[in-house]
Parts: sequence; C-alpha cells; structure tokens
Amino acid sequence: MKIIIKITLFLLLTSILVSCLKSVEVHDVVQMRATSLQLPADGISKDTFYAYLPAAATAATRFATFTAKTGVFENGKDTMTVPANRSDIKPKNWTATAIFTSSLRAGFDTIYVKASVTSVYRDSVIINQLASVAGTIQLLASSFSVKVNFGSEITLTGKLRNATGNPVSLGTKVKFADFYSDGVTPVNGSFRQLSDTSDINSQVSAIYSPGLATPNTFIYIIATVVDKNGIPQANAPSDKVKIYITP
Repeated sequence: MKIIIKITLFLLLTSILVSCLKSVEVHDVVQMRATSLQLPADGISKDTFYAYLPAAATAATRFATFTAKTGVFENGKDTMTVPANRSDIKPKNWTATAIFTSSLRAGFDTIYVKASVTSVYRDSVIINQLASVAGTIQLLASSFSVKVNFGSEITLTGKLRNATGNPVSLGTKVKFADFYSDGVTPVNGSFRQLSDTSDINSQVSAIYSPGLATPNTFIYIIATVVDKNGIPQANAPSDKVKIYITP
C-alpha cells in the first residue's frame, strides 16, 4: 500500500513539474545578454541585446519585448517587440535581437526583457552610458563685424564633438569671453540669451554685442569648455573668432 501511495505521489509531482516546465518553455524568456555593458552617451553608439527563448516555444509566442529607460531601439522608441527567429546563435534556443542606441544623458540604464505574451519581465541588464567628453569646439559667428553702443548684434554658435567626432553628452558646459587683440584686455561686451550648456544637437549659443568697445579695432570672442564649476581643465578645447568693431 505504501509503495502504491509513493508511486502515486511521484507521478502527481512529475505531472505538475512537467506542466510548469511546459509553461516556462512556451511563455518565458530564459536569459538576456548584451554585446557590451558600457558605451558612450553620445546618442549614436549602439549595443546589441539578445533574448533567448526555449526551443519548444511555439511560433505564436516567439516574440520578445525589450524596454529601456533612457536610450532607444531601432524603432526610435524605448520599447520594442521583435521576433525570436534565430536558431543559430545559441543551441536549443530561439534568439531575439534588438539594437540599442545610447542616449545623450550619461549614467546607468537598465534594459528589461520579457516574452511578449507575458506581463512579467524575466531578465534585465544594467549598462553604463559613459560621459561623452568634448574633444573639440568650433565657434561660428553670424557676422565678422559688429557696431558699438549696441548698434548691432551677432549670433555665436559653438559646435561640440568628442575625440571621435561624435556628439557630446548633454550638459557639457562652455564659457564665452571677449578680449581685445592683445588677448588680455577684456572687452566686457554683452552675451545675452546665453545657452552655455550643450543641447541635444551638441551646441551652445549666445547673442553678442560689444557695448562701449573701442571702434575700428579687432576683438576676439573665445569659447572654452569648462567643468561644472566653470573652470577650464588642462588642454580644455577652445576656439575663437576675430570680430571687427565698427562705429
């Protein structure tokens, strides 16, 4: 009798276990991995994420949904559903791939994944979006002459790029200054509508007037990348434009 009871219990537990395994095989993402766990926060750099579903998953359930907090996927959104139609990447698994593009905001991001037919996210990967630091700045002026006594103004635009020519992270700070041609004596002109931290286009800008500057002279307007305290570091990127002051 005891043997019969044990066999019955064994068969019952086996049936429950098999039922659970089948459910997992059909509905759940087994695992996710990333090609790299860090990339520059330049809005361009990419990483590939792989989600693995069991080989037993049916065609109707072989879809994975990826979700990010800051960056975006190939569809330009922070959530993307893709078919798991690759069987050549990991043996005994269907693989879904999603290409992720970093944001311009430095810091950590968490990528989540789940089978599309479920509501529960099964795995996640934390990636580090490293600050994209300015390597160069190009300063442009809307005109190379401007009148004294606020008779006219020019628009200044600074274009920032990192060492590889890609955009910089949001909030990169730039300091504008104006000097006479000796490079020492300040002009003390006016920078208004000052936007001195980089935007989504990796640019800074200002509208400039020389005020009471000495007419018929040249001045230099300089844009220098600085730290969060407004202090330029050693070898900080800088650029300048030469402007003629007219009466």
